[in-house]
Amino acid sequence: MDRAIHLPPTPGFALRRLEEGEFSPDLVKGGADGGAFVTVQDMTRFWKALFSHQLLDAASTSLLLTPHVTVNDRGRSYGYGLWIQHHASGNVYKYHVMGYDPGVSFHSGYYPEIDTISVICSNQSDGAFDMMKQIEIQIGERLE
Repeated sequence: MDRAIHLPPTPGFALRRLEEGEFSPDLVKGGADGGAFVTVQDMTRFWKALFSHQLLDAASTSLLLTPHVTVNDRGRSYGYGLWIQHHASGNVYKYHVMGYDPGVSFHSGYYPEIDTISVICSNQSDGAFDMMKQIEIQIGERLE
């Protein structure tokens, strides 16, 4: 079964708000910081495969999920390619990735204590972040 995503040959355009009611089309394409095209289903499969060691063996997964850079004193750190947020107790609250460009946004996380995956793709510049905040309010803790 062919599960490949066939993208159009030209990059997408996103609308950037200039002033109230005015928008400018901006070219949106991948770059050195990512720029991946992704679906909600693909990210869900990614998290499940990562934590069941289908992508990497246990030692490599552990290395990927280990904090390598402390970002702030509120429990935020960075592993290899993903953000890590800790509770004050030191336990991991969530592992997450995100991407934001004019007119589009993405946020996905795995919450290990409750074995929950969240994936948000939005056609608004800050839509994914706002939705993620609401999900975390429902989960019962908002750390950022």
